[in-house]
Parts: sequence; C-alpha cells; structure tokens
Amino acid sequence: MPSFVLFIFTNPIPFHPFIFITFFSITATDGATSGFTADLSMFPDRDLVIACTSNIAMVTQMNDNLPNIIAETVLDLPKTVGDWIEDVAVPAVKELYKNIALTAQGFLPPKVPNKPASFANNLKAYVGEYSDPLWGSFEIGITKEKDSATGKEKEVLTFKYNDFNSTLEHYHYDAFVATFNDVLFMFRALITFSPDPVPGKHSKSSGGLPIKRLQIQELPAGDGISKSVFEKK
Repeated sequence: MPSFVLFIFTNPIPFHPFIFITFFSITATDGATSGFTADLSMFPDRDLVIACTSNIAMVTQMNDNLPNIIAETVLDLPKTVGDWIEDVAVPAVKELYKNIALTAQGFLPPKVPNKPASFANNLKAYVGEYSDPLWGSFEIGITKEKDSATGKEKEVLTFKYNDFNSTLEHYHYDAFVATFNDVLFMFRALITFSPDPVPGKHSKSSGGLPIKRLQIQELPAGDGISKSVFEKK
C-alpha cells in the first residue's frame, strides 16, 4: 500500500504554471512505494479528476507531469511549457539519479587513517542488540568473509535493522560504514559505537571500556535518527 500525503494547493502554484494563468484551485495527492507510484489530481471548479498510476520506480516524474498535459488538453488551457516530459520531467529525473549516486557513496566525514577499532581483535565486544524506544533496534553480529588482500577468511561485523542487513566496513576509530540496500537505491551511513560516558573524558575511541551505545549518521527519510542513542541490552 502506498503511503499518501494530501496537499491542498491554492493558486498561484509555481510548479503548475497553467494554474497561475487560469486562477482555479487544484487538490492533489501522490504516493509511492517500492516499484510503483500513484497520483491523483482534482480540479473541483472544472469537474475534472486525473488519476495516474505507473509501475515505475519512485524517481519517475511521469505521474507529476502527465496530469498537466491532460489538463491543458481537456480544459483547453494555453501552453505554458514546451513539453512537460522532455523539458520538465526528464531534467528532474536526471537530477534525482545524480543525487541517488551521491547518496550511494555516502555523506561520510573525512577519514582519519591508521585509527583501528578499540576491539579490532575482539569483535564480539560490539555484538548485541542496541535499542531506541522510537527507532527500534539494531542487531550487531559477526560473520566470516574472504579478505580481498590476503585471500584468507576473516571475521567482520554485520548489522540488521528492520529489513536491512549487511556487513559493516571499518572506517576509523569505533566507526563503521553500514550499507543499506533498498530495492530502489543504495545508501551508506556511518555507525559509531561508544562506551558509557566517563565524566571529564572525551575520546573518539572507547579506550578499552565496554561498548554500550550505538549512534548512526542521518539517513534518507530518517529525520532525527542521528540524534538518538541506541542502548545495548
């Protein structure tokens, strides 16, 4: 089921130029879920309703702009854009894919070289369930994978959060990169482990103290998650 948000627009509307000219209202709602999108536009003053559905990923701009083409034709409105698809939708989609590529790389802070994890030789120190009342739980585990440099098996950390699960790549200190593979796009974020805070002491590593907390860099559509501290059970 797509999740819908209802928007009530009043004229003039910058991204619907024909409304600026004709001065009538439009009520529109759109929704999307993995793999398909839906859009409903209603013109109550003109007895026109336009519904668009498509089996296309969320990055499509087809549903946003096709109602404009239909409304201009059905309501005999003057053209305000040369081509809603070529001139508006296509450039918007290119920009979206550019942003998706940046997100896949991750908006990571500068890496500090030669700063190993506090428990690089004892990854079990990080293993466990870390919970937050609002955001739920991260499950940290261990698996084995082949080292690309030596060809030998090595232990690596793994994470599971809702339907996301992957290995954790050490970045610096007690920070690891988590890769979130969505059906539409991939993004990376930094997960940082820390002990209970020690009064008067501030350090980027645990200093050998037991790992008790987990924090994660802000995620797409995860507004505020970076401010939460996930406590180890």
